[in-house]
Amino acid sequence: MKHLPVAIAVLFVATVLAVWPLSREVWQKSVGTSANYVACNFSFVTDRALAMLRLTSIDKALKEEQEKNTQLSAEVATLQALEKENEILRAEIDLNKQLYRAEKAISARVISRSPANFLQSYVLDVGANQGVEVGQTVTSSGYLLGQVRSVTPNTSEVILITSGRLLLPAILQNSKATGVISGGLEGLTLEEISLDTQVEEGELIFTQDIDGIVVANIPVATVSSVQARKGDIFQTIIANSPLDFTKITIVNIIKN
Repeated sequence: MKHLPVAIAVLFVATVLAVWPLSREVWQKSVGTSANYVACNFSFVTDRALAMLRLTSIDKALKEEQEKNTQLSAEVATLQALEKENEILRAEIDLNKQLYRAEKAISARVISRSPANFLQSYVLDVGANQGVEVGQTVTSSGYLLGQVRSVTPNTSEVILITSGRLLLPAILQNSKATGVISGGLEGLTLEEISLDTQVEEGELIFTQDIDGIVVANIPVATVSSVQARKGDIFQTIIANSPLDFTKITIVNIIKN
């Protein structure tokens, strides 16, 4: 009994020595497996992160290309608009040479206009410094557009023939009857034409020069209908201008 504790101690040591190699092997395998697992997961996460970085880089490059394409499209559209405007300007200048002496015409761009539903006036990009004066006649595509009403050093305001504020003397092409043409809610009207005047649909109406109010012989509109009521001494002529006043961008100012 006296040697029992020593025997137990020896047995414990022997057991530990016997089991230790196996435990060490199991531990090493466990650690190795965990390390492999961690390594695999780390590799997966790294690959995923790199893939996301590449996608982000590609997305950024695509957005930059889209921005460049949008900018190029805008530049092309601007160039096309300028080319179209220049074509119109060249056509107006050529028409001026045919109709008027070159020194009597000033070409201008429309830089603003009154609302389309109540079209009254334009503002042009030329003024007193370019030779524009109040009262000068304004045309587009050879047809009457209006008259200069006010001038600043580098801009001018044009009152349109469609406005009820502008009344100009006019003459019918065939009958040579004269009257006053103006605009309004019903469109262009030629008034003060006597009842006995024979007026034809489609007949041209021209400006008439009276006391230098407007340049003569500029086409204004064509007759679309004639109105006359019993008891009237004059007939009213409804006329249409071929101009689209909402889309005009280039005009000519004719010196009276």
